[in-house]
Amino acid sequence: MQNKDKEQDTEITIVEIENTNENIEQEIDSTTILKTEVEVVEEEIEIKEEPETILNPDQKEMTRILQSNSISIPDLEKGYYLVTNVFSKHRNTVNWVAFLKEKGYSPKVFTNPKNNWEYVYVTNDEDIKFVYNKYKEIYKLSYFKDIWIFRINLP
Repeated sequence: MQNKDKEQDTEITIVEIENTNENIEQEIDSTTILKTEVEVVEEEIEIKEEPETILNPDQKEMTRILQSNSISIPDLEKGYYLVTNVFSKHRNTVNWVAFLKEKGYSPKVFTNPKNNWEYVYVTNDEDIKFVYNKYKEIYKLSYFKDIWIFRINLP
């Protein structure tokens, strides 16, 4: 009884191999063509490859800030502003400024002439590194979760 099972398995295996061989012979030409196409593509990729510049997260963030649009605000020093909040109603600006003063900050306010909104910031400088370091220092505080660096009057 075991011999019959083995014989049947062997026959099935032989039949499967024969069918597979037929398929392989039929597909050889198409496989060769595909392989050639892939090789050409790989050569093109190698030619076009440039060395990758790996930036740390701080460099990536500063690059993003440097590439962001600058807005023009008359009578305001050019530079990077660490904005903590923006308000359309003056009463909200006053409340936020008072809150920040209680926390030990010296906030300042400017008005964007395009929308008449008041922007509250805690520091500004022409040196992005200085402002970015201040950002890193305070952004984890719950009341500063939405702060950002704004480029003003810069080319």
